[in-house]
Amino acid sequence: MENLELQNELLTVRINFKGAELSSIYNKKRNIEHIWQADSDVWARHAPMLFPIVGKVKDGKYIVDDKEYNLGQHGFARDKVFDLDEITSTKAILKLESDDESLKVYPFKFNLYVKYTLIGARLDVSYIVENTDSKEMLFAIGAHPGFTVPFEVNHSFEDYYLEFEKNETADKLLLSNDGLLSGEIHKKFLDDTNVIPLKFSTFSKDALVFENLQSTYISIKSIKSDISLKMGIENFPLLGIWTMPGFNAPYICIEPWYGVADSEDSSGYFKDKKAINTLSVDSKFEMKFFIEIN
Repeated sequence: MENLELQNELLTVRINFKGAELSSIYNKKRNIEHIWQADSDVWARHAPMLFPIVGKVKDGKYIVDDKEYNLGQHGFARDKVFDLDEITSTKAILKLESDDESLKVYPFKFNLYVKYTLIGARLDVSYIVENTDSKEMLFAIGAHPGFTVPFEVNHSFEDYYLEFEKNETADKLLLSNDGLLSGEIHKKFLDDTNVIPLKFSTFSKDALVFENLQSTYISIKSIKSDISLKMGIENFPLLGIWTMPGFNAPYICIEPWYGVADSEDSSGYFKDKKAINTLSVDSKFEMKFFIEIN
């Protein structure tokens, strides 16, 4: 079995065992699929989990205790097969444990849980990291769900916009051509506003990356429809918004992060990485968000 299914009277949700990846939120009332269906010619994923890094480490390398390790973009969890820990018709918990293979690229022992709970038209998601090592654990973690936009076939991508809960004033962190933080910022990319119109040209230089937003949620809305999708972003220190540059593909990713890519001048030491998280022995860390269909 490659995936599992949760459902109620409003939604059907599918989750792949590979990566514990959310692959479908089907709106039964409207007959709309809200998750990007992984077109391999554009972006062959649905909603990958990012662990134990978000983005890239410089030159694909990082250092822990003076030993160098190699790790690809967004880490390895998205490509690992998770075990089923618990299942009901509306809840699933999947689990990944560190092993000899993971320890070769990430020198910490851990349990990683992904919990999905379907409540009406809302899907609650938790990522839980448990330190099972004998030393303090360093990690980053984030979500990367891709949402199909437009929602309806007679609409276009640019009929839609993102709306924050609150007006935001925030700089955009700029990325270099190789996906690292360049150290430059676009001052007040958000200037006392709660709206970002969706235009493909906005993403011509990769993702929009913001720090320390005040809103607890962000919505995808349309000027031509009353259908909307809301995603929780409360307490996340960073938020990425992205669609693949140059493809004009019908999806947008909203990415709440506890972590971010290395900077171009990174020392390579994992403990010095921007927005890195620490977890003491036998402790747990939990990040939560929700996706709600309106």
